[in-house]
Amino acid sequence: MNPEVAAAMATGALRTSHADIAIAITGFCGPREGREEVGLVYIGAADADAVRVMDFHFGDIGRRNVLDQAVAAALQIMIDAAS
Repeated sequence: MNPEVAAAMATGALRTSHADIAIAITGFCGPREGREEVGLVYIGAADADAVRVMDFHFGDIGRRNVLDQAVAAALQIMIDAAS
């Protein structure tokens, strides 16, 4: 779980699809194990021009809530990219 993984996943998804943009999500939803920051999520977005990775710190709000927030953020990134 790191920004490089999110970038590689998004790049790979774009390369193997016929899409104009690809999104990838990686992160740690919990429960806490070791030093991982619960709620830290990286979202990679790739298109023909660039690959961007954003980090989100949702906090220890529960696995389901972290997943929901990550999906909502990814969808917003796609909407913004399409606009």
